[in-house]
Amino acid sequence: MNGDGGVVVDVAVEMPRSFFQEKDYLDHRYHFKRAVYLDVLHKKLSKSSEWSCEVMDQHRDARKPYITVHFGEKQNKKALRLFLTIDPETFASVRLLPNRANVRRLARGDVRPASPHYNQSIAEDMYARMHAQFFAAASKKAKSLPGAVVLFKRWAQGRRLLDAADGVSGFFISMLFAYMLERGGQLSSSMDTSQMFRAAINALAKPGFFKKGLYASGKPAEAGEWQRAFANVFLGPCGHVNIMARMSASAVQELIHEAILSASELKRSSHSAFSNVLLGQCPAAVRYDLHMHVDVMVNADEGECDLGGRRTAESDVARIVTRALSDRAKLVRAFEPQSSSVDTVGSASCKIWVGVILDPEHALRLVDIGPSSADDKEAKEFRKFWGERSELRRFKDGRICESVVWDFVPPTNRHHIPAIVAEQALKLNLANVDEIEWSSKMFDEPLSKIASSKEGTSPASLLQTLDRLAKRMKDLKEMPLKVNNVQPLSGAFRGTDPFPPTPHPLAHGAGVGLGKSEDDIAVCPKTLDIMVSLEGSGRWPEDPDAIAKTRSMMAIQLAESLRKSYAMPSVIAEEAIDILFEGYAFRIHVNASAGGPHVKATEGKLIERASHAGLIASIAARFPMYGLSTQLINRWVSSHMFSPHLSDEAIEALVALLFVNPGAALPPMSREVAFLRFLNLFASHIWFDPVVLDPEGIVSDAEIESIDRTAKTAPAMCIVTPHDRSGIRLTQSGPGAVVLKRLVSIAARAQSEMQAVLEGVSKHSMFETECWERFFKPSLSGFDAAFVLRRTALPFPKHALFPSKRLYKRMRAQFENEMSVVDEDEEETLAQSIKLAKLPPKLLNKGPDKAREALLIGFDPTECFIKDAEDRVGGTALMFVDKYGGDVVGVAFKPNAVHADAALPDSLSWLPNPDPPAREDVIEEIATIAGADFVEKVLT
Repeated sequence: MNGDGGVVVDVAVEMPRSFFQEKDYLDHRYHFKRAVYLDVLHKKLSKSSEWSCEVMDQHRDARKPYITVHFGEKQNKKALRLFLTIDPETFASVRLLPNRANVRRLARGDVRPASPHYNQSIAEDMYARMHAQFFAAASKKAKSLPGAVVLFKRWAQGRRLLDAADGVSGFFISMLFAYMLERGGQLSSSMDTSQMFRAAINALAKPGFFKKGLYASGKPAEAGEWQRAFANVFLGPCGHVNIMARMSASAVQELIHEAILSASELKRSSHSAFSNVLLGQCPAAVRYDLHMHVDVMVNADEGECDLGGRRTAESDVARIVTRALSDRAKLVRAFEPQSSSVDTVGSASCKIWVGVILDPEHALRLVDIGPSSADDKEAKEFRKFWGERSELRRFKDGRICESVVWDFVPPTNRHHIPAIVAEQALKLNLANVDEIEWSSKMFDEPLSKIASSKEGTSPASLLQTLDRLAKRMKDLKEMPLKVNNVQPLSGAFRGTDPFPPTPHPLAHGAGVGLGKSEDDIAVCPKTLDIMVSLEGSGRWPEDPDAIAKTRSMMAIQLAESLRKSYAMPSVIAEEAIDILFEGYAFRIHVNASAGGPHVKATEGKLIERASHAGLIASIAARFPMYGLSTQLINRWVSSHMFSPHLSDEAIEALVALLFVNPGAALPPMSREVAFLRFLNLFASHIWFDPVVLDPEGIVSDAEIESIDRTAKTAPAMCIVTPHDRSGIRLTQSGPGAVVLKRLVSIAARAQSEMQAVLEGVSKHSMFETECWERFFKPSLSGFDAAFVLRRTALPFPKHALFPSKRLYKRMRAQFENEMSVVDEDEEETLAQSIKLAKLPPKLLNKGPDKAREALLIGFDPTECFIKDAEDRVGGTALMFVDKYGGDVVGVAFKPNAVHADAALPDSLSWLPNPDPPAREDVIEEIATIAGADFVEKVLT
């Protein structure tokens, strides 16, 4: 099994001993002859039309090419690999020890350094047969061993550990399992395949497994030489080949890190633990929080070094970034992504991918504290590493230390700090750095309009405002029932709303408002929903309608009491009651569950919503990146016009799952990786199965299995939570099966593209505007029509990422006809009509009280239009729109749908048994009646 998930068969072709002379191990003579032999073999094999041959580099080492034979189409993942080997007696083994110098071109003056990696490239060919025999003997002893090796390779392949030249290889895995069985004692012949796999994972997860080295034939006398020459030592059965010679320190740390996570996941009793470890795809793009691409120019002289110029550059980058980040990072991995077989050998440019798993406690700190000023040697080394960025500082505890301060990074860009630290260190300590880019900036531009980062709109400030309001509510003496508790419900309180309400100048006390920013006064301020819980009483009525009316009267009484006691204005309407306080409109939802079971029975939806709010708030408090990640994903879902189908609460639950149950990985510490994991979840999950968000493990497996997913009323997506074990509350209104299929398709395409960008194998730079636009720009394919809305009639048109002007080319390519709904004589009337983006100056001049009366608090004209349009099409079409300022509404009719239920104008109601209206008639009716003065254009 190779890194692509294909199955290959490795065949050793032994070259004749007579082909070589006694000292051919010197100065690449062996490798030149080996290349000649391989070239002749390749030419002979290429003459056949039954297969195709390709020459590739083993571990991207130009000294060790091999032949891959593809049978049939090249895309076929079954292949044959031909590796050249030699007899063990070809060269004296003592000549290939790690302390021997066999390459004269490495000499610097009179000193010729040792060439351990060069020596190993020859020794591994000499003892290939012995290694195969060692594994065969172990497999004969334990019949389960080959299956366990395949299982482990599948585990490694799912994490792309087999991709890098300096990483894990199939040969290493086979030898490791044979060692654990024959020498290490971690495996036994009585174990079955699954037990061997678990035992191997647990062994690797133990600290210090590789620290003292692994010796398949006993520890040799020259073990110290091996330890000094290589970062890790695993001597095979011959005692002359270090099987880990090609593995870098960062690759070994990655292997151990993944083993620790998998071992922890396997210890869980969850039914999905084993599938999370083995069946899921966990490439580097989703496992690492920070991705960097470092372009380095490789010196021609460095290309002649023992390890090779490119591998040396990888090692240097990993070492520098690891030192710079220190405890900010749990793991740093660096290697050159595999782009081609031999095309990059002569290239002077080397693009190195760097992945960093961040530590949530230390990643974003502003100060790096170095050694004490009293330690001259360490302080000098620190100053040399950080250059002018290093400064001597006195800290509060009295220490005087060298330090580096990153306080020039603004608070809104704190997530940039780890990348900036690594970039500065690389530029100071690595020669020939051409360009460095990193993923933390990737979504800065699409999120730049988000209001949640503005002063006064953070979750903390909103909760403080709510606390002050709650205190006043609890202090009211005039209320028939005392206010016991006030709970936040809106996503803005937990940091998941991309556009939380901003302080409104008219939402203060009576007569207050109309400050300096009059031009920005919104007509339709957003609301903050809160649940007000009242004390218990036995005097509540038993009739549900009477309970609802009594609850409304309690809300009115609450608003009136606040007005009398604190001059706090309120807006009372049939649909809702809003309290205006400190610039915000708080929408009241009265909870009287303490009044008895008959009252509680009428408040099921409100209680479920409050339970969801509490659950998500606790998750947001545990994971610092949860709120920002949810905002980004909310933007993506809305940008692709799925707002009418996937609720904010459903998105919150799905994103929470990525943090609470990340599988065999750590919770994401960057918004871009959380976004990619969300795409991966949508693209890979089998949506017939429920998604379970259960942080405390309350929901049992039996309850999950009892959910009837075949019922006619079962939603296409099922999200089970501790307070909704049926899994239908969050998705009962959508998405439907058709919408879910479209969402999965778009997510899969975006996932593939974004993974390539993060891993450095895409032609697009992470810093390009076109890069993020490719993920967020909506697709119009599949729509039968589109309505372009009047932007002046939208409350927040500036929130849109892609207004109709930016989508015009796509719309013209998708639709053939364009029709204006507004006649020329109506344009002047519409120009004078109300504009919902801001209050008109004439109204503002009448004073704050008059202006406050004109506010349409919580009004969303797009939502009203969608609801009216859906009612008129009678369930025969689906509507799509971006609720964050989008002015394009997509319409997709169901195939062969009969619009018999579509509402018709009253003027046609007298016709006897009218034929079902055509699609064109339905579209025209929606545009001219439901969208009167709101729809500007129609495209079909």
